[in-house]
Amino acid sequence: MKRAAVEIAVLSILAAIPTAAGYVLGPATRAVSQLSSLAGLPFAPRLGFLPLVTSVVLARLYLGRGAALKEGVLLAVTGAVFHPRDLQLRLPRDVMLGLGVELALLKAGNPGSAECLLASLAGGLLSYAPYLLFAPLGAPSAALYAALVLSTVNHLITCAAGGYLAVLVARKLPRLPGFAQRQ
Repeated sequence: MKRAAVEIAVLSILAAIPTAAGYVLGPATRAVSQLSSLAGLPFAPRLGFLPLVTSVVLARLYLGRGAALKEGVLLAVTGAVFHPRDLQLRLPRDVMLGLGVELALLKAGNPGSAECLLASLAGGLLSYAPYLLFAPLGAPSAALYAALVLSTVNHLITCAAGGYLAVLVARKLPRLPGFAQRQ
């Protein structure tokens, strides 16, 4: 009973981080995107997605197997409450992020930095699938589909940064007795 209460508390705290950070990172993301387009740069990281990736990887590192998927579902529910537009994309995106991280770390009992980076990239690829699935098909939208595929690079840069940030934070956190061990 105590373990379940601690797990729920940690997952809730981790889900609150992207919500709070979104109020700061949302405007910063728009500013970075505008500056990169003015400078002619083809890529700009999506800073708003960074805390989602970080919280999902942290959940897996801190709580063990199954926690990344639980955190992804919790982020989807919180996202639906705070961002009710584009639910057909946001809900599966967050769940798929958790699923991708969980699948990538399925065999890892005590994942290290490299495994966490790969898991964040796997989660990022899987979380981007809804954007590709909901893209309209046909000749006029081929350019739109190509742009979505190319913007995957931005998404993966953000996911890698989120995974790395999660590793840095996990190294500083104290361990919870009875939960996942970290390197």
